[in-house]
Amino acid sequence: MCLQGLLLEEATGQEVGYGYVYYVASAERRQVLFDESLRETALQALAAARAIREAGEPPPLSSVPEAKCKGCALAERCMPEESAFLTGAQAAPRRPTPGSNLGRTLYLDIPGAALRKRQGRLIIEADGQMIKDVPLSAVDQVVIGQAASLSSAALSALSDLGIPLYLMEHGRVRSWLQPNWNKNVPLRRAQFRFVELESQSLAVAREIVRGKILNQRTFLQRGNRERKIDLIQSVVERLEGLAAAAKEAEEKESLRGLEGLAGRLYFSGFAKLLRQGEGFDFSSRNRRPPRDPVNALLSYAYSLLTKDCINVIIRAGLDPYLGLYHCERNGRPALALDLMEEFRAIVADSVVLNVVNRGIIKESDFEPVFDGIQLKDGGRKRFFGAYQTRIREEAVHPVLGIVPTTCGSWRSRRAIWGR
Repeated sequence: MCLQGLLLEEATGQEVGYGYVYYVASAERRQVLFDESLRETALQALAAARAIREAGEPPPLSSVPEAKCKGCALAERCMPEESAFLTGAQAAPRRPTPGSNLGRTLYLDIPGAALRKRQGRLIIEADGQMIKDVPLSAVDQVVIGQAASLSSAALSALSDLGIPLYLMEHGRVRSWLQPNWNKNVPLRRAQFRFVELESQSLAVAREIVRGKILNQRTFLQRGNRERKIDLIQSVVERLEGLAAAAKEAEEKESLRGLEGLAGRLYFSGFAKLLRQGEGFDFSSRNRRPPRDPVNALLSYAYSLLTKDCINVIIRAGLDPYLGLYHCERNGRPALALDLMEEFRAIVADSVVLNVVNRGIIKESDFEPVFDGIQLKDGGRKRFFGAYQTRIREEAVHPVLGIVPTTCGSWRSRRAIWGR
């Protein structure tokens, strides 16, 4: 407040000697005098903030008092308790406070529809009629598909409020508009240096593949609790061995071989969990384009997961195209793919199994396109809903021991990678 007073003095040329703090809970207003001591303290804090900015990296978390971290608007990004726990500086973190980004996504997938901005709200119109009215404050992300459009006012509002926009077509992310988050040049330099160190990138790649295989194993094991299918039990045992082998792999090519073998085994078990018949028979993975309903659903789920992981990586200030495990390739968001590997089974595949076995998606929800098939409009809408429900579910974090949503787990990984 004192710094705001100094700015007013500079702008108006008049002395600002005090300000007021209003406490909503007690309905009290307290006067704060801008005396010389407070002015000096405020200027020292400003100088310290500028020094941190010029240094290019945050101060050690161990030097930050917990009292200042609790309730801080930036705690969601630096995650002081989680980082301190991983370095052994403190005990397990407490249950996380929900951040400002709750993963609330507005999907616009109606051909010919338009997204407009009107007095702090997003308006969806189709055929000259308003079909949806959403406050901008209730949106964390916008996804546009098919032949929908948006106004320049809506585009400006999303950019000003830091709300990312994704354009999707035929189940793939075509492009995105991200707010200007990637300003941390030292962090990106550190990312490039880290990737160049083969021993470090290999260590992370081992954990990525090992985590993916273990999650595949867990997913099949849970699905087989009541079914008691011998083939799935055999796959579970073999996946456990492959996860152990991934931990000892000496090069990335070996990891890719283990990942490929694990994938073939996993999908042979995944097929047994699906409701048989009714157009959802599944034998193996195929894509580009997917040629059967299950593969179309898997591809669509992976596209949504990729989109969310790109968002998480960019918000961290990292380069989504420079990965630790996936090879560099023009246009491939390798680091986002690294992040999503461990979540494929427990998020994307889980959603597919859910919508198929519960009859949320039916064979009639698909239509041919090129040499493959894709979901129709109604099917996509229901699938979006199932996906959003899944990423808001809570689960115990395997390392931190806290119970975040899936979105929260992504943010935890993002902050840890940034550190």
